[in-house]
Amino acid sequence: MRNILCRLLIISWLVSGAISSVHSQTVLGDEPSELNWVNIKGNYHLSDFKGHAVLLCFWRFEDFHWRTEHKAIGQFKSKFPEVLMVGVHCPKFTYESLDVYLLDAIKYHNIEIPIINDSNYNLSRGFAIPVLPTYVLIDPYGRKVGTYPGPFNSKGLKPIIISLLEEYKFRKLLKDDDFSFELSKQDKLEISYPSQITIDPENENLFISISNKNRIAITTLSGKVLQIIGSGTSGIKDGSFSEAQFNNPNGMTFDMDKKLLYVADTDNHLIRKIDLNKESVETVLGTGFPNFSNDKNFGIGTEVAIAYPFDLTIIENELFITMAGKNQIWKMDIERLQAEVLLGDGITNRLDGFLIQSQLARPLGICSNKKDLYFVEGESSSLRQSKSGFVSTLIGINMIEFGDIDGKFPHAMMQYPSGIGFNNDQIYIADTYNQKIKSFDLQTEELKTIISNTKDKAILNCPNDLIIHDQKVYIINKFNNKIVVYDIDSRETTWWELKLRQ
Repeated sequence: MRNILCRLLIISWLVSGAISSVHSQTVLGDEPSELNWVNIKGNYHLSDFKGHAVLLCFWRFEDFHWRTEHKAIGQFKSKFPEVLMVGVHCPKFTYESLDVYLLDAIKYHNIEIPIINDSNYNLSRGFAIPVLPTYVLIDPYGRKVGTYPGPFNSKGLKPIIISLLEEYKFRKLLKDDDFSFELSKQDKLEISYPSQITIDPENENLFISISNKNRIAITTLSGKVLQIIGSGTSGIKDGSFSEAQFNNPNGMTFDMDKKLLYVADTDNHLIRKIDLNKESVETVLGTGFPNFSNDKNFGIGTEVAIAYPFDLTIIENELFITMAGKNQIWKMDIERLQAEVLLGDGITNRLDGFLIQSQLARPLGICSNKKDLYFVEGESSSLRQSKSGFVSTLIGINMIEFGDIDGKFPHAMMQYPSGIGFNNDQIYIADTYNQKIKSFDLQTEELKTIISNTKDKAILNCPNDLIIHDQKVYIINKFNNKIVVYDIDSRETTWWELKLRQ
């Protein structure tokens, strides 16, 4: 009876399109002999897990959708402790394939399952993974039950796993032993991993978002913490600085005239407005639920759904927002809260064109010269501009090619740039995965490196954003607490560490 029920559940899943293939052959033991386990001690083969139900989670850590996925996986794991959850990281970029990056990412995201770095794609090819994310369920015999491409579907997977566990418990084929993985320890700093930065130039205060702590710090130019915005609890809540809740806040921009700070509350799919005088936080755009379709790409304030906003900039009375989850740039009238798509048709690609005839590939950092827009894209490793609504590419080749080459278009290359700032016809870029800061001259159209790590002085660790003030560039390092300060005139670099008041 249990076998019939399990098969019926699998067939129903297959009919719904959730399973791409169901096999009965043994697969554990056929995997590559060497697996690169990143965050555990010991060297295991997947065949060591026979006698257990195993869920292989094929992800890429920098995928925006994955952050929601891994939270769902954590909840699922607590409900089914008998199932071994194993993450398989499938990198796109060179830097993503390094263990040092992956260890930092594991700490940043508070990952609590063992992770394999599949940098050579041996496991991905072996299991014929079609897209990311994809989940592969394996029974205690080592047989693949099914392959589940796309977002994690806990409701669909739950009855299959319940039936599978009941069957093998009844037949006494589940092992009672537990794998005691020794996971990497988490940082205990109250503020760590700063993400984005902006400035109040009149009062010379910096605003720094600490994404994985769901807070925003206000500091002096020398690093003294003046105030903290946000309770630190992940959630959606307006109110006072101590009560407000964020979920992975990133880019910010400051309205000097009205003393308002606008924040891209990325994983809440919201834009928040912070009134520094009233010390209050208010939601001005978004419903709190993502909208990935091209339906209703306009609306008023909290009536319109957006997806993974990452950064913002202000020109006069309009707010321009990079929507990383929709591959678009939106604009919002600050007074009327009328919002609509400005650039990009929603398809992930690098295609120049006018307004929504253009295509973008995960736009991240954005800035302006108070007239034209300049932004960087992660997936195409590009620097692009929008003049009078026409999008053109200044640096970058396509969705596949990336590198570390100074020079001019089309030969110059970057690797997943994420931060950008404008100063005197120079665009400064956080070339994140190359661990460099670069500048692009709008007159000569040349890209060149201005800060890089050396053997004697390694000060950049995933530079994620920057802001320019008084001929100094303030640079955020995502994977440590160091704020690097580069003097444009003297070309000297110093740094200070972001800490809470004692």
